[in-house]
Amino acid sequence: MLNMPVLPDRKRLLLCSMTVPWPDRPTQGLYHVDQAIALNRMGVDTQILSPAPLIPTWAGKLSSWAARHNARPKSYEINGVTIHSPRVPFSFPRMMREQWVPKYPYGVNRWCVAGLSKCLKRAIERTNAEGVLVHGMFPWGKVAERVTEECGIPFAVIEHSAGDVLRIQPNSPMAACYTNVADKAKSVFVVSRPMLRHLESSIGSSRLVLCTNGLSHYDILQNPSMFNAAKNKPLFLSAGHYYQRKGFEELVQAFAELVKAQVDASLVIITEAPESLRQMIDTFGLSSRLQVVPPCSRQELMGWMSKASAFVLPSRREAFGLVYAEAMSRGTPVLMTEDCGMADEINSARIDGVSPAWIVPVDDSAALTQALREVVECPHKLAARSRAAIEFISNRFSWEHNARIVCDHLFSSG
Repeated sequence: MLNMPVLPDRKRLLLCSMTVPWPDRPTQGLYHVDQAIALNRMGVDTQILSPAPLIPTWAGKLSSWAARHNARPKSYEINGVTIHSPRVPFSFPRMMREQWVPKYPYGVNRWCVAGLSKCLKRAIERTNAEGVLVHGMFPWGKVAERVTEECGIPFAVIEHSAGDVLRIQPNSPMAACYTNVADKAKSVFVVSRPMLRHLESSIGSSRLVLCTNGLSHYDILQNPSMFNAAKNKPLFLSAGHYYQRKGFEELVQAFAELVKAQVDASLVIITEAPESLRQMIDTFGLSSRLQVVPPCSRQELMGWMSKASAFVLPSRREAFGLVYAEAMSRGTPVLMTEDCGMADEINSARIDGVSPAWIVPVDDSAALTQALREVVECPHKLAARSRAAIEFISNRFSWEHNARIVCDHLFSSG
């Protein structure tokens, strides 16, 4: 185990997020649990609050989704971290997040305060929290400001969504609303340099702090001799919750070009594939080369990553890209677009002149296809890229480092 500095007096922290793992979606927001584990090791007793919309029991008889939702426990543990999921008369759908927040930020904040304040206050009282860390200025920022002021404890915000941050325009109502809360927080943490630069130019707050995500050192492959055994077949892997910005369609199209050129390779995509994506795969005649796998456990995902020649996710507006870090931790080189927060870090890091990643322009199908072709046709380069990937992750990203930054700012006397 890594030696971590431990706070002289243990603290109690409440971490708030609308997206955490639960039995029906075991990998969703799992990084929150990893962050909580690192904080616990540092001497900060951390519990998670993740309220869920209140759905009538009778709705479960009409919808399997509602039935699974209602079956979610109201309190449970994952890897020793307690998660509280009370039911509240509140929801924060994607339309509100993407369309209403930029246009009506003050109105959305009133909705969030009305729906989440009582829930947050009860959780603070139940856990005796001495600080609150909320994930996302919307919906949590104004709620945390109001409730923590009443309770007399500090709060901080951490931003994981590049899409949320990039919607902020200078001198807009959203920027003014954001700045108002940011100036009352101990810190606003962001997980990538592009997000940090955008917020600096949009709101100019002195509270902004770069705080990259990380990996547990247990996830990092310790035996480099495993490279050759794990990478002896041309297998591409892609994984993530399905959103159009993840670029699964672009990947299928590029892979189809590879197959058309009679390049011998296979592709596995792990996601909740919609019918449109499955039809696209059938249209290209890829069913014998391309396998779609439903979301799986983290252990299974890491197993797939160890087998893959390369992990490919041509995503747009990717704040940090923790899934790329997970792949590199298994010695698997990655392929990403320039619109990924981690691309900045990778561009500045070459291990013995070798990059752990291929970085291609956004929406450039030809560049994506060429990068895939290089993986297959230049297998002798994969071992060097594998070593570069592990060294890159080991040197730059850890949840312990993340936890140290959070504690230094949230519990500082300044």
